[in-house]
Amino acid sequence: MGVSEDCFVFMADLVRALTMPVAVHFITARVRETSVEGVPVQEIRYTPQLDLAGKHVLLLSGIVYSGVTLDFMCRHVMAQEPGSLRTATLVEKPEDRKVNVATDYLAFKSESTAGAYLVGYGLGYQGLYRNLPCIAALAPSR
Repeated sequence: MGVSEDCFVFMADLVRALTMPVAVHFITARVRETSVEGVPVQEIRYTPQLDLAGKHVLLLSGIVYSGVTLDFMCRHVMAQEPGSLRTATLVEKPEDRKVNVATDYLAFKSESTAGAYLVGYGLGYQGLYRNLPCIAALAPSR
């Protein structure tokens, strides 16, 4: 199961390497910044709803920044009592981490990119750059 469009290239390569039957699902996490009684809160919802009870789930993420969305998704999947849950992430930016969520499989840990966006290999910025054949740091606009 892949979280958002940031993992589609990573997922495609992984699925082609597997030799067992695999069901593939993409879910989209929608994060909305809001406040409750003046306290900033992130509201997270995802679609579509899937029945994961008793199934072995590999939750893929293209990139983990704060860890908030991945932590939410792991908790939601675990509430459905899957047979097992593992996470795999293409890139992790530990300097942006707000929630300590474990990643079972990690391809790359980014070095400090000073506010730059990572793009390429499926990772995008404003819907662009996903087609780059490598991962690159896009300097923040001024």
